[in-house]
Parts: sequence; C-alpha cells; structure tokens
Amino acid sequence: MKHFLIIFLAFQFFTAIVSAQDENKTEVFLIDAYATPEPPHKFILSFFTSDSVKSKVVINNKFEFTVSENFNEDHKTEIDLSGFEFDSASVPFYIVVTDKNGKESRSEDFELLLPYNNEMAHREVASPFSQLCIGGVLFLMPSPGLVWENGNSNFSLSKEIPLLTFYGGGYNYPSGYVSLEYSYVFNAEKRNYLRLGYNHMFPTKYIEFVSPALKGYTDFQGNNGISGEISFGLFKFYKVYAVYLRYRYNYQPVEPFKSFQEISIGLFSSFFSINF
Repeated sequence: MKHFLIIFLAFQFFTAIVSAQDENKTEVFLIDAYATPEPPHKFILSFFTSDSVKSKVVINNKFEFTVSENFNEDHKTEIDLSGFEFDSASVPFYIVVTDKNGKESRSEDFELLLPYNNEMAHREVASPFSQLCIGGVLFLMPSPGLVWENGNSNFSLSKEIPLLTFYGGGYNYPSGYVSLEYSYVFNAEKRNYLRLGYNHMFPTKYIEFVSPALKGYTDFQGNNGISGEISFGLFKFYKVYAVYLRYRYNYQPVEPFKSFQEISIGLFSSFFSINF
C-alpha cells in the first residue's frame, strides 16, 4: 500500500502544479469554425471565452485577423478567403486573446477544413473513403514497447481504446478519457494484461499534451494490480492522431508484492469513443 500511496500523491501533486499554471489563463470555447462551401468562400468563426477579452485569429501561422476590438466574452467574425492560397485542404488556426491586464493567452491549435475540389487547396485531396480506410488502419495499429521485470526486458504490443471522452474547452483533445487496453508481453512468464482506467489530459505550449493516468490491471491468473503512468503527446500525425511516448509503473499492492515498468510509443485518437 505504501507504493500505491506514493504514486497517488505524485499524481495529485502533478495535477495541482499544472492546474495552478493554467488557472489564470483565459479559456477559449469554440462554437463554429467552417468554410462556406460555395464561392466566395468565407471562414465562419464563433467562440466564447471565460473572461472579457479582445481577440484575434491566426490562420496557417501567417494570416492574422482581428475578431473583437473591444472586450467581450462572445466573439464572432466572417473572413473572406477569396484570393488566399493554401497547400492543403486542412488549414491550422489558433486564437489569441488579451485580457484587461494586457495578458495574452493562446488557444490550442484547431483545423479549418476547406471544401473539396476548390481552388484554394492546390494539393490533391484523398477521397473520404480512402481517408477512412487509412484512419482505420492507423486506429488498429498496436503500440510497441519494452517491459522490465525481475531484471529482464521483453518486447510488448499494446492497444488502448478510449471508451468515454470528456471535453472541456476546444475540440482537439479531451480533458480526459476512460480507456480499455490490452497488452501482450513476448517471452514473459505473464504475457496477457487487460487494463481499465482514466487519463487526464493537459494541453501544453511546447508539445501536444501531458497526460497522467491511474489504471487497474489483471493478467487473468490472479495477478491484479494498479498502474501509474504518464504520457507525452509529441506531435500530430494524419490530422486526428497524436504520437505519444508513455512510461508506466505497474504494481500488485497485496502480498506477494510484484512490480514491473514499461515504456512505449503509440498513436492517440478518440474519434471512435463516446463523447461527453
């Protein structure tokens, strides 16, 4: 139980630190963000904020437009996209807000999908069916990893499936999710593991997110325990995926005490889960 208490307190401490860092940040809650399908194409954008602020939007990291010149909580704008050229049908944008004290806050990155076959997107866009097939293959791809136990290291494959996701501000990443995960460890005494638990997600400025988690596990042979883990979302991949690096510490809190550690790399996406 001592090891469980240590990991639980560390999890709470990490959560408190991240929450304290973000408590003064103005939150941006996206309502609408789309391009009208018929020419002249317009970017319709609306959102509200947790404080009264001025706001602007930056499209494709280079086109900047003012949304609200005065301090408001509700923000709306229409931007004429005529004459703009983009090299993809998926264009990133983010929102910058300034509060009454002059403090700037930046939202997470969002995606503006341009109409197919329109003159603004010069690269060939794959069909929706082919995109769905590629997305399905990526979703089913297992995560490779290494497991250290009793001085030995073994290769593993895991597949995590988010079941329930909980959204706060923004749509790129949930605030947290409940997941089910199966792992197979090659050449180990205990090879099959099933986990169920909760991951909390903190979007960050320099990487996609940091996500601590607590999960319960079983090997179907009486070895039941708890896992403490932390994941680092490194960068986006294929629009709806994030490549993450994960460290996990597993332990069985009852006698005989057993523990092992893991490190893995994988893809995170929650588009097949139930959203709240």
